[in-house]
Amino acid sequence: MTLGNIDHVIRRAAGELVYFIGTISTDKIKLCTFVPVIEDADTYLEYEVHENNYQRPGTKARMNLIKRYFEENPNRLVPPIILSGRGLWKFSGQGVTGSLQLDGRAAIIDGQHRAGGLVALYEQTHELRYVDFVCFENLSLEEEIEEFVTINGEQRGVPKPLNTFLR
Repeated sequence: MTLGNIDHVIRRAAGELVYFIGTISTDKIKLCTFVPVIEDADTYLEYEVHENNYQRPGTKARMNLIKRYFEENPNRLVPPIILSGRGLWKFSGQGVTGSLQLDGRAAIIDGQHRAGGLVALYEQTHELRYVDFVCFENLSLEEEIEEFVTINGEQRGVPKPLNTFLR
């Protein structure tokens, strides 16, 4: 099952780990990705519920906050979402630039609330936006979980006093 192509992609490697950097439009995010969750939920994204999955489902309330933020701040940059192609996003091109053929959905490792908020914005307004992504080519499930834990377990927010001072 081919879901289409994404052009103007950069192929990189960190040691033996291959990843892609590209941009996906908000009308395609829902079609080309899924979130590997431990339980089902009603949100703006596609979910795959499986006993080996590792994420809690996102919430519509948080996705709607993000949607509203991007509605009110159209000039803000959307931080990249992190994906795992699971061997289904195949690169072709000359050197480091080319296209990805999408032979299945990529798993969202990080950014499900951002992606869901932007999908909601698109579905409600048909306003097309573009979201940068980093997609690992073919992580094992254990490596994918390790990336998720590293990204989500090591983050530290800006302390409230500093936020207050900066505003």
